[in-house]
Amino acid sequence: MSANEVNKSNQVASSGITPRVSAKFKTIPKTSSNIQIATVNEVTKKPKNIPKTSSTLGSNGAIPKTSSTLGSNGVFPKTSSTLGSNGAIPDDTTAEVAIGTEKEDSLRNLPKVSATKNEGDLGNFIDPVCDMCDEVRPLESRCIQCNVNMCKECAKHHPRMKISSKHDIVAYKGEPKKEIIKIGKEFCKKHLTEKLQFYCKVCKKALCINCKLTNHEGHFTRDLNEEVQEQREAVPILLHQMKTNYIPTLKKMLREADDNEQELTFNVDNAVSSIQARTKLLQDDVTKASNSIVKKIKDKEGKAKTKITDKRNALRSTIQKGTNIIQEAEKVVDSGNDYEIMELYQSIQNIYEIFQEAVKKKSAKLLFKFKPGSIAVNGIENIIGQTLESNPPAKVIKPKGKASTVQVVPDLEAKQLSSFTCTKVPGSKVSSIAPVSHIAAWISFGWTTTEIFLYGKDGTRKSKVSLEMPIDDIAASTEGIFVSQFSGSTVKYIDQKERVEKVVDAPMKVRGLCVLANKEILCCGVDRCTVNPPPTKCSLLKFTSKGNKAGLITGDKKKKVPCHPYRVAENIDGSVCITDWLNDKEGRVIIFGNDGRARTIYTGGSTDMKHFLPYDICCDKYGHIIVGDVGNKEIHILDIKGHFIKVLLTKAHLVGERPYSLGIDQSGHLWVGNERAGIRVFRYLKPPGPVL
Repeated sequence: MSANEVNKSNQVASSGITPRVSAKFKTIPKTSSNIQIATVNEVTKKPKNIPKTSSTLGSNGAIPKTSSTLGSNGVFPKTSSTLGSNGAIPDDTTAEVAIGTEKEDSLRNLPKVSATKNEGDLGNFIDPVCDMCDEVRPLESRCIQCNVNMCKECAKHHPRMKISSKHDIVAYKGEPKKEIIKIGKEFCKKHLTEKLQFYCKVCKKALCINCKLTNHEGHFTRDLNEEVQEQREAVPILLHQMKTNYIPTLKKMLREADDNEQELTFNVDNAVSSIQARTKLLQDDVTKASNSIVKKIKDKEGKAKTKITDKRNALRSTIQKGTNIIQEAEKVVDSGNDYEIMELYQSIQNIYEIFQEAVKKKSAKLLFKFKPGSIAVNGIENIIGQTLESNPPAKVIKPKGKASTVQVVPDLEAKQLSSFTCTKVPGSKVSSIAPVSHIAAWISFGWTTTEIFLYGKDGTRKSKVSLEMPIDDIAASTEGIFVSQFSGSTVKYIDQKERVEKVVDAPMKVRGLCVLANKEILCCGVDRCTVNPPPTKCSLLKFTSKGNKAGLITGDKKKKVPCHPYRVAENIDGSVCITDWLNDKEGRVIIFGNDGRARTIYTGGSTDMKHFLPYDICCDKYGHIIVGDVGNKEIHILDIKGHFIKVLLTKAHLVGERPYSLGIDQSGHLWVGNERAGIRVFRYLKPPGPVL
């Protein structure tokens, strides 16, 4: 029988098993010891029904009669194949092939091949083969999409290939025919058989249906595909912003950190040198003081010794005189006449009196002791000096170009810092506030007054300037302030020495104005300042600091965007934010992009609000947009896109007063002006905790 006939005689004749597998064997030339059995390969050809055949191999190389049938379970029964010394298979050697199948939509298990041998058996046996590398290795996993079995090494490399990076890889648990575990990324790690279908916006993670109904019940979820599509669109934008904006900014901050470290080292070295110089100076002073004290006590010592010497000399003289008289008297007493006795007596009386006086004058002792001066706690350090620490405000580094929509900002927490009422002013409504430092701001009162006043944060009036025109709005720059004329087309400039000059003569009436980052002046232009009837023409006009025209933003005239621009501010991304009046009870906030088109229109934060009537508007260094709502007596805070975040200051914060004007000073504090000439200053960003 030929090799093809051998192949056919071992095929499975069954029509109910899918896929169908046949074992192909390659006939080996007759030898006594170098006979090999080929590996088992899967085939997908549809086999024909083959009748039972016998296959045995005789001494001439022919196949002897062998029973080869397929059982009902799809497994070959044990087949006896004997080979004698002439090339036939011995009777006590069995080769068992077990091929298992599952349903069509499930994974096919690895063919299990076993072989036993006795003396004289074949040198090689049938082993499992990896479908990827064609090597005989233990099979550990399978790719569902590729429908292949893989060894450990191939299973590692398969997901790394771009074409198969999203394929589902299954790993065999224990023996190949036992339970399998899905490890594809599309499946839930907790519920292994459930696919991920939802996305939890609260926990920011993908969910299966079981997770959604249990651990994430009540959370806001959405379809996973929609969330992924939105994130897929956002990723390139964020990456571009990170690459072009924040990476250069962070690198600049890194360089500044290096500079700060060098400056710190230099600063500390200077401080140490000053301390050492101060110490040396004090040492010199201490030495001088010590020498002075020593000199004084030495001088006193010299004077005291002089007195002692004089006293000693006087005593010696007295003693000598007394001794002489005693010696002379002893001679005269025995043999002297009366006259000599009388003279001797008189001499003895004199010296006796001298002795009595000398005895009365006892020598006074003069002693010197040193009493150390008192030193208080830290007295020496206080004498040397103190090191004073200062934290100068860090420079605010703004990324170039458009700011990222991902804002890392402090938490919002409103707290009033101060409040005061301005007295002896020409009006009651605070129509404009323009902070010019950490502690001071220019303020105007009403739209018919001609004076502006500089007030400190503590309520102290510092200055006043008269402009000889009714004032509408004030805008601050680094060099001075600009003031617009109410119901007029003039803009005047006031420098730091409070000198006034006219810089702009606009083609329209100018309402609110602001100074842009490029130092241009942006003005709200209308053909009339009334609300009823509203203006028929309006635009946002740009001028240079010298008053030359620099452009305009017209908006959408057909949609009447804007309608009556009242106040204007520039945000950190270059967008322009305005308050726009529709009538005397309602208004809106419009945000224009760099292309001059309105990208967001904000009409209020909630449905339970009354008429939303925004007056003043300002932006902070984090991109927040802050709006004063006069209609509801509250202040709203929006994100950089113009989306509502929260009511920053409620009616209770403002004590029922209307926020007609707003301004943010260099400390990041919010100034709010009301209709009673009152000013309130708030801190609205939560301060950072202590740095460990």
